[in-house]
Formats: sequence, C-alpha cells, structure tokens
Amino acid sequence: MQYARIYRNYNSRKEYKYNVTIKESDLFIISDKYLKKEAYSILLKYRIQIENFIKTCPEFLKSLTPIKFKNNKPEIINEMLIAAKKANVGPFASVAGAISQFVCKDLKKFCNEVIIENGGDIYIDTHNERLVQIYSNGFDNIGIKIKKELQPIAICSSSAKIGHSLSFGKADLVVVIGKNAPICDAFATSICNKIRNENNLQNVLNNVKEKSIYGIIAISNNKIAIKGKIEFVKIKN
Repeated sequence: MQYARIYRNYNSRKEYKYNVTIKESDLFIISDKYLKKEAYSILLKYRIQIENFIKTCPEFLKSLTPIKFKNNKPEIINEMLIAAKKANVGPFASVAGAISQFVCKDLKKFCNEVIIENGGDIYIDTHNERLVQIYSNGFDNIGIKIKKELQPIAICSSSAKIGHSLSFGKADLVVVIGKNAPICDAFATSICNKIRNENNLQNVLNNVKEKSIYGIIAISNNKIAIKGKIEFVKIKN
C-alpha cells in the first residue's frame, strides 16, 4: 500500500514548515525560524560530500554489505560506514537518516527547535514533547510519544511495501528509535530484510543488541512486535 505524504500537512501557529529538495533528498522541515535558504545550503554541502565520495568509491553507493574504511573521511561518510558495519548492511542504507541528522544539527546553530523528515526518517531536536504517528495499514491510529528529555532523537523507518527503498523482507513497517539516525536507519533496513512474515517478528527484534537503540516497532500482516520502552498514544482520526 502506498501512502501520500499526508503527514506533511502539519499546522502550527508558532512554527514554520517548509520543504527543501535537492535531487533525491526531499526534506520536510519544521523550525521556530524560517530557514529555508540556510537549510538548502547545508543540504547542498552534505550532498556534495556524499557525491564526491561516491566518485572515488562507487561501492559506497552500490554495496549491500559493509565496506572497509579508514576514519579520514567527512564525518557524515564515517557515520554511514560505521552504521553499515553495526547493522551489517550497505552504507547507503543509512543515507536518509544521516542527512536528516546532520542537516538538523547544523540548522540548530540558527534556531532553537528543528524537526527534519527525509523519506520517513526523522530527527527531532526541540524543547517540547512531540507525537509521531505510525503510517501502516491497520495501525494508523497509533502515535509514539517523544518526551522532550529524550531529544535529540531519531525515528527511522523501513518498509517492503511503502516507499522506494530496497528491501528483501516482508515487513509492512519497521520503526527504529534511538540517538543516532544513521544507525537507526541502517538497522531499520536490516530488521526489515529479516522479517519473512508475522511469525518471526519478535525473534528478529530480540536479536538486535545495539545499545544506542531505544526501541523498535515491527508490523507485518496486521501483527505488531515491540522491543524497548515505547510510549504509545491513540490518535483520533
């Protein structure tokens, strides 16, 4: 099932919302100041770093498994390579989460509160409690409460049925919550790849040992499995 990006229909009188797009990167940003020009420049900076590295190392883009590296790359490249190694996936499995986090951190130099969503991968750094809604058939009335003391925080997702990401599994949706967006994004892909049906959901989640991950949600065929401390809220549609 494909979803239109109705989650971008966010309204607030106290915050600005805007889109910044460069090629495949399509960011939805919420901040307490209007910073579209600054966000574009920041996104462009990281896009250039990633694209230049791909020119010297094409397997960074194409590999479906971790690749060997030395820690003398731009920070965003190093973070993606480390995430790939931890989750045992290709480096590009973490690109959307990495861009969300790095753009958010740079944008915070100009304002107090920022939320960035990039292809279902979210990085939140605000002073208020937030609610992130789940978009999966049968569970659209469920939200995840993100308390202010947990922020900054990443909420990254992967699906075999929604979006354009490559997946070898059968999950309707996998959501990974933690401090590091590249790691959460990479593990969302890894977990999604391992889910064959609703019967192995919990076993797959139980085998995830990454300490920086706070919680995981996995959905398949109207069944849900959960790991970690996640506070759910019912959403009125």
